[in-house]
Amino acid sequence: MGTCGGECKVCSGSCGGGKPVVGVLSGHPHADPGSTLEEVILGHFKMGHTLEQLLTHENGAKVTFNLFWSPSAQEVARLNKIFMTFRFHKNGTLSAVRGRQFARDAEVLLKMLKHTELEGY
Repeated sequence: MGTCGGECKVCSGSCGGGKPVVGVLSGHPHADPGSTLEEVILGHFKMGHTLEQLLTHENGAKVTFNLFWSPSAQEVARLNKIFMTFRFHKNGTLSAVRGRQFARDAEVLLKMLKHTELEGY
């Protein structure tokens, strides 16, 4: 049934079950233009799609994730001021370098998600 328990209309429960998730999430309703990062990430998590499942490219410590998102230029600028190694792009991708600073940025993201979950969900 995949990590989403079959609830996702896009991947039809194939995520985490050997079938690549990347490429089938682009029609996901949580990828709406104008959504905040927190809304997009929580949408992925609620469907059972972790950040690692959104990995599209890895070259040593450098990684790229496709968040299937259309952020505004203002949202990208806001986020890139908050994070040290996470770099968000207008095309909906996130690039980063794994390491100590990556772990720090992951903690910042988790705190943002907890705040959003408490405030809006």
